[in-house]
Amino acid sequence: METLINISLVAALILINRYITPSKYGLYVRTAMMIFSIGIVHLFQPSLSGAIEIVAVLVFLALEKFKPRREYGHIGNNDNVMNITYLLLKHLVVISFLPIILVYFGSVSWGLSANNIPIFIQGLLLLIIIDFKQYWIHRGEHGFDFWWSFHKTHHSSTKMNIFAADRTNLVEWFLLQEVTTVIIFYMLGASTEAYLYYYIPGSLVARYVSHANIDLKWTKVPLWAYIVGSPPVHALHHTISDDRVNFGEVFMFWDLIFGTFQSPIGKVGEYGTDGISQTSILKQQFYPYRRKRA
Repeated sequence: METLINISLVAALILINRYITPSKYGLYVRTAMMIFSIGIVHLFQPSLSGAIEIVAVLVFLALEKFKPRREYGHIGNNDNVMNITYLLLKHLVVISFLPIILVYFGSVSWGLSANNIPIFIQGLLLLIIIDFKQYWIHRGEHGFDFWWSFHKTHHSSTKMNIFAADRTNLVEWFLLQEVTTVIIFYMLGASTEAYLYYYIPGSLVARYVSHANIDLKWTKVPLWAYIVGSPPVHALHHTISDDRVNFGEVFMFWDLIFGTFQSPIGKVGEYGTDGISQTSILKQQFYPYRRKRA
């Protein structure tokens, strides 16, 4: 049933993005479908993380509405409808492989779990180790043309807000983020309960805080922004001219340690990528496999 609901919502959003023009009443339809879709996705999540994410969406939407860094138009614009469609597609992939993942977690009897490491400590260790892994994967995605052809989809959004985090190439996201994360969980012998202690803070920072379109009038980068992700620092990474700096997703001290941190003070640039920013989801997904012209 959950799978059928998700497929139906994906199809509806694709049709809405294609045929419902962003006129006065069209925007109402688009907005209603987006909010409904977000609610459905989080309804099926574990109760605590789902509830926290719903609250996070509402809080950050309010902040983006009343204190935006850049104007990005109505919530029901084309970029946002596409990004919510990506959220549903990612959820479809996760629920498809969830039974396999649970089988692996259910068989863990070593490592952190076997040594009775407190759940909170397990979550913190996972957050640090997985984010370190993601820092280097992220650098590789920008440093190698083949990887970039996949990661380019994430940078194709011309609007930066909390929904932009979900736009991604599904193959890249699943293999380089989800599969590698599950492998780390398994190798460390982390307990299933530790997942929430890793996922909730990681998701709040990487998805909502970092991508939020919030105006922070900095005259200098505050100390906390050198430690965890922040809107101005990550927004600089999404600009066309400065996309090879500030690779950290949760923790920014990786960029300080490895020399890739750059201050966003005084920096302004456009978002998006050439070639696929205004194309369909299907074209974005198949972009890496296109035949290059001689």
